Amino acid sequence: MAMDHLALAALLVALALATLLLRLAFGWRDGGACQPRLPPGSRGLPLVGETLEFFAASPTLELLPFFKRRLERYGPIFRTRLVGNDLIVSLDPELSALCKDRVL
Repeated sequence: MAMDHLALAALLVALALATLLLRLAFGWRDGGACQPRLPPGSRGLPLVGETLEFFAASPTLELLPFFKRRLERYGPIFRTRLVGNDLIVSLDPELSALCKDRVL
């Protein structure tokens, strides 16, 4: 009976290694070519993302420094992670209006 468990464990390890080698050989990563291209941006720290920087106090009533820095670095459309959720942010008024009209 112990031999059966050992043989089963060896088979499972062999299958796991074979799967890993196939994934490496064919470059399959999280959907491969089927994954859509995302806008540039940063996901920040694991779990919290860029939440801490987003909620940092702003000395002015202008555009939040968080958005201002990303607008300068990535342009009007960028991705980020806030409170554990991946987001695509648009600071382009025309695109935002178009998206709002389509959602409503």
